[in-house]
Amino acid sequence: MIAENTPEIDFDELELCLEIALLRVPVASPCELSDLISPEAAAGRPLFLCELIKLDMCKASDCGLRRYLDFYEPILQEEFPDGCLPLDLVLEEIQIQRQLGELPRSSELQLKYPHLAHALDGMLTHSESIVRQAPSNIPASFLDGEKIDDFDILRTLGQGAFARVYLARQVSMQRLVALKVSFHRSDESIVLSQLDHANVVRVYDQRPVPESSATMLYMQYVPGGTLSDVIQRIKDQQQIPHNGEALLESINAALLAAGQQVNEDSPIQEQLRRKTWGEVVATLGYQLALGLAHAHDQSVMHRDIKPANILLTIDGVPKLADFNVSFAADAGSNAAAHFGGSIAYMSPEQLNVISPSQRGAADELDKRSDLYALALVLWELWQSRRAWQADTVVTNWNDAVQQQLEIRKKPLVTTRPAKLPIEFVLEKTLRISLAWSRDERPLNCYALAAKLKTALNPTVAHLFEPPTHSWQSWLVRLPAVLVTAIIVFVPNGIACVINFEFNESEVSRNLPELLEYFGFVSLMINAVAFTFGVLLHCFIILPIQQSVRKSSGGQTASQPEINQVWRLGFQSALLGGVLWFIAGLVFPITLGWVEPRFRFAESASFFLSLAGCGAMACIYPFFGLSLLSLQAFYPVLISHSMNDPGLTKRVRRLRARANCFLFAAALVPLTLLGMFLLVPELPRLFQGLCLLSTAIGLVISFLTHQRLLTLCQVFLEVVDEQ
Repeated sequence: MIAENTPEIDFDELELCLEIALLRVPVASPCELSDLISPEAAAGRPLFLCELIKLDMCKASDCGLRRYLDFYEPILQEEFPDGCLPLDLVLEEIQIQRQLGELPRSSELQLKYPHLAHALDGMLTHSESIVRQAPSNIPASFLDGEKIDDFDILRTLGQGAFARVYLARQVSMQRLVALKVSFHRSDESIVLSQLDHANVVRVYDQRPVPESSATMLYMQYVPGGTLSDVIQRIKDQQQIPHNGEALLESINAALLAAGQQVNEDSPIQEQLRRKTWGEVVATLGYQLALGLAHAHDQSVMHRDIKPANILLTIDGVPKLADFNVSFAADAGSNAAAHFGGSIAYMSPEQLNVISPSQRGAADELDKRSDLYALALVLWELWQSRRAWQADTVVTNWNDAVQQQLEIRKKPLVTTRPAKLPIEFVLEKTLRISLAWSRDERPLNCYALAAKLKTALNPTVAHLFEPPTHSWQSWLVRLPAVLVTAIIVFVPNGIACVINFEFNESEVSRNLPELLEYFGFVSLMINAVAFTFGVLLHCFIILPIQQSVRKSSGGQTASQPEINQVWRLGFQSALLGGVLWFIAGLVFPITLGWVEPRFRFAESASFFLSLAGCGAMACIYPFFGLSLLSLQAFYPVLISHSMNDPGLTKRVRRLRARANCFLFAAALVPLTLLGMFLLVPELPRLFQGLCLLSTAIGLVISFLTHQRLLTLCQVFLEVVDEQ
């Protein structure tokens, strides 16, 4: 069952009430405003009344009327008999007075409103209206079938305080368009025409309404309804859907209501129908994040993201609509402008801007506010309820904003916990995106899109968001020095045993009197080599271990840190190869110094045996550490940003190295076979075990090589390089 909280619904009713009031303000008597509040909104009556008064004051000011709070005393006494008026209502009066050239004195205001003396102190120098300014005229109204310029009006799609939207046919182009008619002058068409993306409603152009001061903005018509329709349909059914059928039912209902043909045999719809509900939400979110990222690239911010502003095509493709173009990233806006949008979908920083008591700076808002709002919409779509819901009814706008700020600090609670890997990734992504601090959210909408894309593939989901008890998660939690040491030193230890057995047999056959010195020299060289190897290994791996821990805490990894992870396998192999090469030179030189009869032939045999075993000790750590880096470490480093500008170059380099090391792995069994032919005295069992182990190593190297190529391809598809 899905429960809906009534305090949240009041804001939808408030918007409707203000739209109706816009047709009647300024009123002749304040009692007319009181009559506009429906009985269903009785619980929120004080809030409704304050917003109606502010709207009426604003409209009266546009008409040249000096109308202050004293005019509304009869209805204010009913709701606030003690005279304790809300702060936002008083600030609106101050703003109106300033617009009319009057300068209210601080002492007079504090005397008139003693309960607000502290709040008004220091705010009078920069107070602003916190409601949108009403348009100078009511949007033009056209009848069905009426012809306006190049457009045949078919029917009304919607009506708001600033505009009316019609379904129309553009005669010259023979296409259906959504025609937005308003008296609101702006550069909307110029800004929005820059947006050309599959997930943004395409704006064609604008032109003036003939014989009127109104403007017509015509844009792409999207007939499948809105996400608000989908969410409401799910709430009416009181059951969270299991697949994409719920989305298609809402789209088809909207098509039938609009007199459009329903295409139930579409292959795209069939694919959507087979998706789980988590996949549907992740798919819609991925597409919307890309559309929003495209708008941000054009320095256009939405600031009014809510389910009603996300339209759906016949095939379920979401499109962002109703951009508030006054929020272009480089535009200067005052706090009043940021009232655009519903407060239920605002980020904490946007709520701070419109709050009369907080008064946050408008220029502090950035693209992550849009990202936060989108995450709120996706959470509501997935869980069929808003992420946070109020439990009390507020009486004024300031309290409403403060209430929204407070509930956003509470922990998120799911009504239906995640069960599938896709849902785990979706939930974690949305929780991060809904962080109170902007710095804890994804860096941009490209990062959000990449995170949501990982949720669409269970394999990729496990890669970036491994379950708590998975081996990948376990390896990340273990000290990286320990895990990598096992991968490096086990093959080196095996190579040492093989090399020792081979060279001991060689010395025993040719110079048995050197056996005692051989054992001592072997011990000393291995002790020095392994000591240096451990120290250098720690020097390489400790910075990586620190980077992984830092990224696990939500910090963004730098490019040098990412480079270290991708080079780990090669650096370790190179380190091992150098140490084995040095040992291959020191070993025969030392034995030749002890025993002059130790000739060049024996020295060459020693060097080649150490080189062959050294190759084996380099190849397997390369594959093991490269797999560990890409499978466990790299996803952690980029999980926060999902951004890696140097990815293509790194992939190209790793592929080339992996191919070379795989070729070398194929030569290892052949090299051992040649060594055993030179020293036939070695036990057959030992020879067989060595050849079998290197053959197994070759198979493992091949499988690891294939896995590395697969991971590289996954990263190229998911990670953003911009």
